[in-house]
Amino acid sequence: MVYGTKLFLPILREQKNAHIVNVSSVFGFIAPPGNAVYAASKFAVRGFTEALRHELAGSSIAVSLVHPGGIRTDIANNSKLGAAACERERRATVNMFKRN
Repeated sequence: MVYGTKLFLPILREQKNAHIVNVSSVFGFIAPPGNAVYAASKFAVRGFTEALRHELAGSSIAVSLVHPGGIRTDIANNSKLGAAACERERRATVNMFKRN
């Protein structure tokens, strides 16, 4: 995301109107136990995008961030358990995805 922005920003600046859309996750807002690294990466996407939005304010480039919620896939079932998380916490996270 950072490298893509750096690569395309000069091209986008030449356009009459442009838009950068980054994709994070609902974990860019919450940080469930056992998901520290993943949540940290999504918080980073959020922080980068918010800062970029401020830096490009007043230019012809708009900046948006998408935070998809839980989507029923096997990603939660197949995820690895963080070292500090217990199996009960992992199951709670898996069940959270199943409800959506």
